[in-house]
Amino acid sequence: MLKPAPYLVDDGFPTEPFLSASYPQAHQLATAYAAAAVILSDDGRFDREHTTFALRLGLLAANRLLDTTSRDRAHRDRDDLAHLVNGMALLHAHLAQTLQRLAELARIAAAGAMTDPAGRRAAESLEAASEGGEFVAGDLKRAYLALTPPRPAAGG
Repeated sequence: MLKPAPYLVDDGFPTEPFLSASYPQAHQLATAYAAAAVILSDDGRFDREHTTFALRLGLLAANRLLDTTSRDRAHRDRDDLAHLVNGMALLHAHLAQTLQRLAELARIAAAGAMTDPAGRRAAESLEAASEGGEFVAGDLKRAYLALTPPRPAAGG
């Protein structure tokens, strides 16, 4: 679960419905999503194979997004672009916080072997990568906010 951070967009992206029953492949996509959600749930296993599966799904999805945007097949209007940028901001937030945890693990491992300069360098590099990820997530948040109309003030 993400920790609160200033680079997070405050909206319901992860919980909003993303399939309509009229979409031709709705059942197929819903089934695939449900299967992945079960396999990668908190009740799932945390071993190398499941982690590799999650990474490969992420890489497959990233490749799809790159191909789709490269061919200009989708995301042609402002709402679609805002939706894509919002999702990318959320992905980068997850990646940045995952890198922070990896840096902590590398620091702990390096502390266990006091003479492990490679472990310390790895921890420093992971921390720098996580900070870069926070900047990217923040820039994506600003792009999303620029693409979306201002929301009415509460009570107004």
